[in-house]
Amino acid sequence: GSKTRSKPKHPGWAAKFINMSNKRVRLFWDPRNGGPGSPITILQPFEAGGTASFPRHEFYVTPYEDEQEILHRWSISPPQAVYYYDPITVPGDEEATQTNLDNLSVQEFESYRRHVDNRDFAKHYFNFTGREYLSMYPRNKPSHKIWRADYFGQEHWVTTRETHFVEHPQLEELSPIKKTEGRKRVLRDDDPRLLQQYRTQEPYLNMTLKVLSCAPRAFEINNFLSQTEVDHIMYLTTGMELHRSTTAGEETGTERDQTRNTRTSLNTWVY
Repeated sequence: GSKTRSKPKHPGWAAKFINMSNKRVRLFWDPRNGGPGSPITILQPFEAGGTASFPRHEFYVTPYEDEQEILHRWSISPPQAVYYYDPITVPGDEEATQTNLDNLSVQEFESYRRHVDNRDFAKHYFNFTGREYLSMYPRNKPSHKIWRADYFGQEHWVTTRETHFVEHPQLEELSPIKKTEGRKRVLRDDDPRLLQQYRTQEPYLNMTLKVLSCAPRAFEINNFLSQTEVDHIMYLTTGMELHRSTTAGEETGTERDQTRNTRTSLNTWVY
């Protein structure tokens, strides 16, 4: 045929920034044109944030209270994807480092020590695998079941009592799902189904998960939604308008962080 194999040319990269201090800092993208930086997020003490980027893009952090004082700068340089802001350890000055450590509370010291251990592990991980370690070491146990993806076409069979809806409930019978309910929403064998009168009469819903990709892990699930459920999602989106994507979340607390010429996509959210 006329098709020829080509190598993707998109140089996009992702960056994670870790705040190893006990102070809130602001993360900015530097346009390098003499103008103000574009706010990305606020990094809480001993927390991290991330963003999509490109090689050679530059970022910097400032104190939360003073955006003019630049504390640290980075230039995105693949294969590095994780960047650390560490004002506690002063290279070559053990006395200053110890003074900074002494000024931390017990809880702050434990948080800092964990990040130091994580950074050390990440170095060994990169030397062994050639890839960045993007999680936090040691990783927490997964909160949900993660199905294996050892090879393309691998299949898993899943059974659930949360059967399909085949009729739409009355609007007054519906209510938002609370994020705080967590495990309370798990349907146990002796629990009645919510709105059973609108569901199929089968006792179980059987689904097949087929591996499409091993890394990143991706599955195909046929018959995941009924036509009634699809119609309901479409109903929720009716009248919704797409809005310009923002460069930072509301947590930055600034008006100028909403739109930038560097991000031109449109999106919306369905609740």
